[in-house]
Amino acid sequence: MRQLARAVYVNPGHISNLRNGKARPSPGLAAELDGPRLAGMAGGAMLLLGDTRAARTLIAEALTGRATGDAKGRALLTLDLAECMATEREPEQAADLCAQAIGMTGGNVVLPVMTRAATVHSALQPWSRTRAVLELEGQLADLKVAETEE
Repeated sequence: MRQLARAVYVNPGHISNLRNGKARPSPGLAAELDGPRLAGMAGGAMLLLGDTRAARTLIAEALTGRATGDAKGRALLTLDLAECMATEREPEQAADLCAQAIGMTGGNVVLPVMTRAATVHSALQPWSRTRAVLELEGQLADLKVAETEE
């Protein structure tokens, strides 16, 4: 993952070349790794490396290129953006993005989205008394209740 992130970070035009058909994925990459997926992976890697500025840029590119019908993928990318905002000490934006990501699933929240949302919520604990974080906490609690009722 680090190598992928560094390769894309050093050569950001590579993603554009993949998307525009000017370059092909290397034989080691699965054919389904298109530009938006690579950008999302690289953005996630940059987030793990602590470079939230690069992460936000790559994740935004991934969101722009991701199909609108890919609710799960778009929600997970939005949660990565939320984590960037939490890391950058922007709790209101992080909580709002997290709530948007949950909303993208249309009430059909899958485990990866719920897990990532809980991770972002945990990162927001220093701001647990702010309006947006309290609202997010309520939204997550409602989802847990709904999950146990099914």
